[in-house]
Amino acid sequence: AMVEQGLDFELSHVFQTGETYTAKEINFEVKSKEGDYQKFVMDFVFDAILDPGGKIEGILLSATDMTEVIAARDAQIQARQLVEAYLGELSFEKSKFEALIEHSSSAIGFMRGADLVFEIANKKWIELVDSREHIGRKYAEIYPELVGSERYNSLVNIFKTGETFIANEMKVSVVNSHGILEDMYFDYLNVRIDDAEGKPYGVYCNANDVTDKVRARLELEKAKQDAEKANSTKSTFLANMSHEIRTPLGAIIGYADLLRETALPEFEKKHFVETILRNGKALTRIIDDILDLAKVESGKMELEYLEVNFEELISDVIDLFRERTGSKGISLQAKINPDVPKRLMTDPTRLRQIILNIVGNAVKFTEVGGITIEVIAKKISATENFIEILVKDTGVGLSFDQAQNLFKPFTQADNSTTRKFGGTGLGLALSKRLANALGGDIQIIRSAVDQGCDILITFKVHLSQKIKKDEDFVPEIFEETKNTRTLEGFKILIVDDSEDNQMLAQLILQRHGCLVDTASNGREAFRKGIEGNYDLILMDIQMPIMDGYEATRALRDSGFNRPIIALTAHAMAEERARSLAWGCNGHLTKPLDQQELIKVILKNLL
Repeated sequence: AMVEQGLDFELSHVFQTGETYTAKEINFEVKSKEGDYQKFVMDFVFDAILDPGGKIEGILLSATDMTEVIAARDAQIQARQLVEAYLGELSFEKSKFEALIEHSSSAIGFMRGADLVFEIANKKWIELVDSREHIGRKYAEIYPELVGSERYNSLVNIFKTGETFIANEMKVSVVNSHGILEDMYFDYLNVRIDDAEGKPYGVYCNANDVTDKVRARLELEKAKQDAEKANSTKSTFLANMSHEIRTPLGAIIGYADLLRETALPEFEKKHFVETILRNGKALTRIIDDILDLAKVESGKMELEYLEVNFEELISDVIDLFRERTGSKGISLQAKINPDVPKRLMTDPTRLRQIILNIVGNAVKFTEVGGITIEVIAKKISATENFIEILVKDTGVGLSFDQAQNLFKPFTQADNSTTRKFGGTGLGLALSKRLANALGGDIQIIRSAVDQGCDILITFKVHLSQKIKKDEDFVPEIFEETKNTRTLEGFKILIVDDSEDNQMLAQLILQRHGCLVDTASNGREAFRKGIEGNYDLILMDIQMPIMDGYEATRALRDSGFNRPIIALTAHAMAEERARSLAWGCNGHLTKPLDQQELIKVILKNLL
């Protein structure tokens, strides 16, 4: 249809130059399913869509059906002629004229004299502005909110000068039936009507409400701007992410390459290995933050409420930052109010994650002075409390504008922050959403450039029903560690399509006395699982030929009843549930944690 109307050239021109093209009142004929042709009058706007680099990647085509608007405009002209005929006492019946005015699809009003007293206000006019009384009243009396506005001044000017007034999509702020000032948009045709002697008599007004059309267009424009802004923000984020990922990755690859040299002193080898481990864990944290944010945003974050010793949790956080604060010469201390319960029911993993992010940020941006953590409790009921953690620092602080963007994903205070201090811009956004999930929030209480920042963390907790004594925890810890050599002689099958991951798991298990066999896909795992007498199978999920789920189901259907542990890169809670549903006894997430691997195997074999 665009080609038939000769608009293909304009489309090509917009794509080549980026210039916006507008086409008004284009006649279209569209063939229906029944074979009939229906006529339309359309307005078109072609806008270039730019990628973050400013290159044209597409065209946004906006089409507005003007068929009814054109018909209404023609009706306006006809109505004007009718009004002139009526006021000039021309020869047609007054009753027919009044019926035509009253039932017009346009809002029609007529105001007499310089005071603009209403003589006519048809049904459509009344519907547009609510049920105010019009006939015999002055315009300024009916619409006091418009006195002095562009709309009111145009009516006064028309009566004085006789100039015809035409406006498209004129914004008028009118008090609606709920008493609220609302922006509406109208197409206007206003004409002064003179009496038989040629003297000014009044003002004829024809109005069409185009509010919905204008709002739709404005929303479309805003959506386009938001999309372009989002693309730009994500591009900046991806650039920062690339840096953040490549930094530890570079250290891992570089030090691993150095380890290939044979003539290295033992202390250097140890340093290289520790560096690789530290950067590997940093890389894992970045990926975990991205996955956690995705889970929270999609509503798939599952919380695990456990009893936690709150004082120990805060103490652990301080200990983690002790070396960094000491090297910077800044202080880090906590003040916990006596009314804060020692043991709480919450998700300790997520709470720890929140506090680490907020305190870590404070440490990162503080060069002089220190950080204070103040904790109080506010009672909600006999079994519920609100805990408030106020993290105060004397660091670089934030401006008002920077504070507005602080908790948005993919953003930092500004790009210079990333260049100077590093970071992905995910930690605070994730922390706020985690706090929301725990029934609380994170807010900036005070901030000023070069004067530090006060950030308040709140979350809801349940008071523990049974307070355990410290000695009650000793047997639990002992149970996990007393049998460190009980894997001796167990036969385990490792299933993974990665030879490196196979070798890693094999080395760990062999060091604990296991007899290890390997398979590279689900089909091989099924065959070996049926033929071999394995005590346990570590089953990767995503593999070629046959995946881990199918292999597990096939083994269970064939009578294999020994433990199968899912070993996968999928960390989502739904993936854990899925692996259990397919017949697995447990779920381990890559990269492998040696202690967690042994703990899970012991749990399933003993």
